[in-house]
This record gives sequence, structure tokens and C-alpha cells, in this order.
Amino acid sequence: MPKYELLPTSELEYFTMETASRISFILNKEGKAESLTSTFDGMILPATKLGD
Repeated sequence: MPKYELLPTSELEYFTMETASRISFILNKEGKAESLTSTFDGMILPATKLGD
């Protein structure tokens, strides 16, 4: 699987130069990441954090 550098657009949002991919982190009430949403090639892919 290829590796890509994630570049920040804000504290919670990142993108890659190599693909049309964006990643956004979603925080809980305590300000900790609990999930993320990845957007790639028009698809929106949610992901939930597993454990700590």
C-alpha cells in the first residue's frame, strides 16, 4: 500500500498532494479525536476510533 504525506489545512483537517483525498477528525466533548471522515474520489468514508 502506498504511503502519502498528510498536509494540514487546519488543526483537524488534512489532505494529500498525490491524491484528491481529505481527512477530517471529529472530536468528542473532551476535545479528543473519536472518529474521522475520509473523502476520496467522491466517496465519503467514516471511521470510528478503536480503543485508546
